[in-house]
Amino acid sequence: MNARDPNPFFVLGLPTTATSMEIEREGRKILGLLEIGIASARTVDSPQGPLDRTPDLVRGAIAALQDPDRRLVHEFEAVAAGPDPQVLPPTWSDAFSRLGFRGLGA
Repeated sequence: MNARDPNPFFVLGLPTTATSMEIEREGRKILGLLEIGIASARTVDSPQGPLDRTPDLVRGAIAALQDPDRRLVHEFEAVAAGPDPQVLPPTWSDAFSRLGFRGLGA
């Protein structure tokens, strides 16, 4: 994925709280649907508007979300693009603690 690609969470239609297993499962499902030509798999609604999905874009989204550092960046991008409650992290404290900050809210 490059800087102009849409947020991987939006490509896969998943919340920022999705586990690695959920990301892999959803990605494989979308790739399978694209392979057999299911029209509804080619687009997804996002806070940024409808997105066109290609197999390469889906594979790139999976790879991006499997890298912990890249995933964290995409989590913050997804929150900034809101206001879709599905993409919000459980709490801001949780998001900052993932960055290594401690004692927030205490």
